Amino acid sequence: MNQKGIMKLNYLDKSRNLNYCKKDDYLVSITSGKSNKVAYMKDHDEVELQFGNEFVKATPEIITDPQEIKSLFDYMTSEDNNHFVKFLDIFVALKFRIKA
Repeated sequence: MNQKGIMKLNYLDKSRNLNYCKKDDYLVSITSGKSNKVAYMKDHDEVELQFGNEFVKATPEIITDPQEIKSLFDYMTSEDNNHFVKFLDIFVALKFRIKA
């Protein structure tokens, strides 16, 4: 797994691409708080992430604090790996801790 890139979040019968960056001990990503992947993570304490042919389990955390979301948005932009070009109020940040 790289320090940044695109990973797949696999859940139910869906597979969604997420841009991610490694920050501290987490993988972080930005997405819409209204997305079905966020709804799924609210009800599940484990998700499957995919990096190419590698599948890993991770514990998700949904960040709703506007200042922390903006900080992570700016970090991903500075790493040149943000899917979004403009910050919107509907964003949440996702933090994933890979399970050993």
